[in-house]
Amino acid sequence: MHGVYVTRWKAKHSNLYLNVSGGSKVDGGSLIQWSDDGGDNSVFIMKDCKDGTWEIIAKHSQKALAAEGDDDGAKLIQATPTGAPNQRWKIKFYGAGAYGIVNVKSGKGLDVEGASKQNGAKVLLWSVHGQFNQRWMSDNLFDIRETRFQSKSSKFYLNVSGGSKQDGGELIQFSNDGHDNSMFILNPHHDGTFEIIAKHSRKALAATGDGDLAKLVQVTPTGAPLQRWYIKHQGDGSYVFINAKSGKAADVYKGSKDEGAKVVLWKIHGEDNQRWFPECIGEIKTRFRAKHSNLYLNVSGGSKDNRGHLIQWSNDGGDNSMFIVRAMRDATFEILVKHSGKALASESDTSGAKLIQLTPSADLNQRWQIRSGGAGSYNIVNAATGNAFDVEGASKDPGAKVILCDVHTGDNQKWLADEPIL
Repeated sequence: MHGVYVTRWKAKHSNLYLNVSGGSKVDGGSLIQWSDDGGDNSVFIMKDCKDGTWEIIAKHSQKALAAEGDDDGAKLIQATPTGAPNQRWKIKFYGAGAYGIVNVKSGKGLDVEGASKQNGAKVLLWSVHGQFNQRWMSDNLFDIRETRFQSKSSKFYLNVSGGSKQDGGELIQFSNDGHDNSMFILNPHHDGTFEIIAKHSRKALAATGDGDLAKLVQVTPTGAPLQRWYIKHQGDGSYVFINAKSGKAADVYKGSKDEGAKVVLWKIHGEDNQRWFPECIGEIKTRFRAKHSNLYLNVSGGSKDNRGHLIQWSNDGGDNSMFIVRAMRDATFEILVKHSGKALASESDTSGAKLIQLTPSADLNQRWQIRSGGAGSYNIVNAATGNAFDVEGASKDPGAKVILCDVHTGDNQKWLADEPIL
């Protein structure tokens, strides 16, 4: 998806928010951590620059977050946006809903000075170490392309009943059968709301009215307030969907734990039948390079077909060697090929099986554990079989097959990623 997100950033160690000190609107205003007082000086507009970097704009001043220097301890300030490298940021996903915010020019991260838990502590640049005073939690869903949503109370998933593609198709809770009528595309808007689009029908989640018990249905997208939603983090990994027009929440009717129960609007109460866990909790785009050969994981010939197989190849810049790695709430990963939208999968359960691409599903053979292989490398292990990505015969030749084999310590099972994953 990628676009424009509106969020607050909360320091994981202190539970205080990134804030422009004193609500300053002038260049040079400094960044601190502060309790959430509801002011727009702790609201930030995240603008995707389409090159893997972000511009971070303070909502109240419309100025960009910038580093005043490159050294450890350099101040974080706001400045008139210019697009300069000291105003560009990479967002590193750490898991469990936490992110690192890393300056493009210096490679250093947003850091609460001295890991202070006090209101007013400075936020500075510091060498990346990944401790909790460099980890930031978004209070809104951030940079998630598409996901399923699981009810905290019932463990069933938000679903368009019967796979309807018509206006008026009702929202229910249902088991995860892997179909696209329980997959939703999230479109962010400048005002902090989202359109929630059913993937199978391309229709928008909407309320039929403002009152308690108003039905939730899908309709042709128009951008109307009944089709816009705030998606608010609840602190336990779950989110509440709040309708922009009514201020009421998506609610499993009467807290039912039955498959097929309706999802309706209801006044916000925060109980588990209004809380939804996203199946995907973060994603990055990266290429994978085999450590032994310096060649890249690649879908052979740029195939977009099911069962297209994986090889190693030189980096020609094609999207058939670019992968979207989606961190799932169960600590596994889904790995999608950018050019085809298909998921990496094991062709069979046996050692030596081909690594192929398939239409994404809930099958465990499309889920992966990503483990540290040492020295910045990763082993990528199938969640169903326990076998790992392996360049056949440890070949160093372009075109060598990538298969699934018993895990070992050889470099032909170690993969380097352009973007850090763990």
